Amino acid sequence: MRHVLQFVLLAIVLVACDDRGITVTAENAQFAVVGGPPVHQVLGGGSIVREDIEGAPREIYGFQAQVDADGNAWGEAEVHFPSNDVKMHIAVRCLAIERNQAWLSGEVTRSDDPDTPVGRVYVWQVRDNGEGGDAPPDRISNFFYLETGNYEPDACREKTPRPTYRWDNGNVRILTPGGPSLADLVGTWDATVLTYYRLPDLGDTLDALAGDGEARWTVAPGGNFSLIWWAPGVIFENVAGVVDVVNGQMIQTFYEAPAAVIVPDPRVTGSTVTVQADLEFGADWDGDGEDDDPSRIVMEWRKKRTGVLIDDLAGAWDATVWRYTSTADPTTMVDLVADLGLSVTVTVTRDSRLYFVIEPGGWTSTTDELLIDGNQMLVRNGGESQSFVFSLEDDTWSLAGLNEFDFDQDGTQDEAMLEAVVVRH
Repeated sequence: MRHVLQFVLLAIVLVACDDRGITVTAENAQFAVVGGPPVHQVLGGGSIVREDIEGAPREIYGFQAQVDADGNAWGEAEVHFPSNDVKMHIAVRCLAIERNQAWLSGEVTRSDDPDTPVGRVYVWQVRDNGEGGDAPPDRISNFFYLETGNYEPDACREKTPRPTYRWDNGNVRILTPGGPSLADLVGTWDATVLTYYRLPDLGDTLDALAGDGEARWTVAPGGNFSLIWWAPGVIFENVAGVVDVVNGQMIQTFYEAPAAVIVPDPRVTGSTVTVQADLEFGADWDGDGEDDDPSRIVMEWRKKRTGVLIDDLAGAWDATVWRYTSTADPTTMVDLVADLGLSVTVTVTRDSRLYFVIEPGGWTSTTDELLIDGNQMLVRNGGESQSFVFSLEDDTWSLAGLNEFDFDQDGTQDEAMLEAVVVRH
């Protein structure tokens, strides 16, 4: 390549669109596409300072694109690179979606730069990290073209992974018109209905929330999720995986199992998700101890909006105190930070997972599922769950609970009380 154009944000008024596609002007009439109703849309705009050009002015962009069920894509992009004095218009000919990421490609239809000819095909990638002040910045790749030859206009179908960069002043939205999208599932959800029915006659039922049972589902913008079954003070089951919504179907893949679970026609409102699916597994109707009998599952999830949410804890935290006190001898204690000079970094992801790293040495803990219940924090990774009392004040997170530490270095863990204070990285 002569140069790789940083894909940057252009705050322009985009051509108005309806459910058939862009409004066609004389300039871009040859690129009009007559397609069916769009199943995906991507919209974006804003500005950014290029990292690869020292002292570069802000570059600006805007784009909109959509694709129908047959793969016909149409849209536009306007790009202005002041450092190169380049202004160009692109007709989007290809749009590919994978969860919260999109790839776009198409030909230049207008350019005021002789080195950026009409007909050159560009390919770029964007990532929608959600909306709102707590969402991390959206991301975008460089703007790629071939030094010799040319990409095909539908090059985006290859979904080639490319490095992406955070936008400091921009936004992208990946939408599913007329139906739910992955963005509609992002957040923390508590089950209000979780019932299994025996197939094929539906005669037997099992209420998974009977008694003190509860379930929580946490979905991150990229589709990663944790699903936790719990009762007050204890997590008794947890799984994790990736969820997506494609053509009106919710598709869940669990890390522990290769087969995807497909749920047709999920119903999503602002505060409720309702799903129903017939599965080849789900409950133990024949009494053999395995939950592998055909079942219909009916679930309703209500969005959690109060108390401390996973978004409040998501990110990296540095320990100022990480102290173990022996429960057998409270005079015996070790603080990894103050006494041993180590650093401890705790990372919480938006799908309710947690791990910590101790340096030097790079020792990394297992990744635990995390659940917040009032001022109690429960963690579990396939074994017994642990419980901590915690408080969160601004950017300081304090917690305490029973744990283990090898005080005498004999290779056997000793019961201990862990007290930790971490501050946002």
